Amino acid sequence: MSACHLSDDLLVAVLSALPAAELRVAAATCNRWRECVPQAAELRLRLHSLGLPVGCDASPCWLRSLFTVELLEAAVGPRPAHSWRVDYFELHYRACEKNWKKDTTNPPWEEVAESMRQQFEPGGICSLDVDCSRSVDCIMDRQRAGWSEDAAHLLQHAAGEEESQVLVESYLAGCSDFAATMHSLVAECCSYLMRGPPLAPECYCTVRELSHFESEWATLPTRRVGESFFCVGGAAAREPLSCYFPDERGMRFEKSVQTGAGNGEDIRDWMTTYVLDDSPVVRFLSSAADRNGFHSLIQDQFNRWESDVGPRGEYEHASWSAPMFCTATLVEKHAPGEWEVRPSKQGLRPARCALRPQQALYTVRLSSG
Repeated sequence: MSACHLSDDLLVAVLSALPAAELRVAAATCNRWRECVPQAAELRLRLHSLGLPVGCDASPCWLRSLFTVELLEAAVGPRPAHSWRVDYFELHYRACEKNWKKDTTNPPWEEVAESMRQQFEPGGICSLDVDCSRSVDCIMDRQRAGWSEDAAHLLQHAAGEEESQVLVESYLAGCSDFAATMHSLVAECCSYLMRGPPLAPECYCTVRELSHFESEWATLPTRRVGESFFCVGGAAAREPLSCYFPDERGMRFEKSVQTGAGNGEDIRDWMTTYVLDDSPVVRFLSSAADRNGFHSLIQDQFNRWESDVGPRGEYEHASWSAPMFCTATLVEKHAPGEWEVRPSKQGLRPARCALRPQQALYTVRLSSG
């Protein structure tokens, strides 16, 4: 009996034994196999990831999602039995070391390493429990937006440029130190996107800021329109609010400044100012998901920050993120002054008068799974 005599159910069962790379080849065999491959990919993916929405229609890109999981497994191994919470201490300790060494005026890391270690241990001022208690409002906002409680804490755990750098380095080195965190991030983001959250609006960042998360973004100015590249690390972007685009010089970014006589342990000891980033700007476009993946950023921050900019001195922190293991495709390029942005306050209509920032613009579309 040849494969053409098998029922669709049997064909799906046979195809589900194939890894994602071979399923992609199988999909090009004929129309019938092309229709069966997504179901086979779904069966295989559900063996890897628990808690995915029920039903074959929950995702239009089962094969892309399976490919992402198997790519991660090939690099850092299968998902560990332990929780991502076990990774918290080591991930943030290494991220703290990176952040410390960036400032050349700081004492040698070896002189403060032990005291920093104590801060991240259970009961320390930077431990997981303390970090989550400080961010309880943001965590509750994530839950209201559709994230589970554990996923909301996971996003808090993995947020930050240095944390992203540590995860990327671990992946590229084939190290399993943070396998639980990476597998959990992929599974939770995939599950969240399958539930059909609203598409992200146009969001912006700068090449310099993005390259802090993943070095591949630094190559964007050298790429041609239509060219794609793979990003291991996530990325953060902002809605075009007036605090980020107050004038035509370019895009600004938050900088936390300690105020008052506090020791910095209380969030009220800090305020946010906005500093110009003299770097090309990146615009993220969103569209509906298809067979090639999900094409929208994910909203992960809902905080309100105090600021020295603007008449009321406060802005919503409208932050969106790209998940790990996404593909970025360059859609358009614009020279400085040849593109427009209409900044607004959160919840208000865009400004009538458009700005023409004096920085180059690169428009990209993401694909993730």
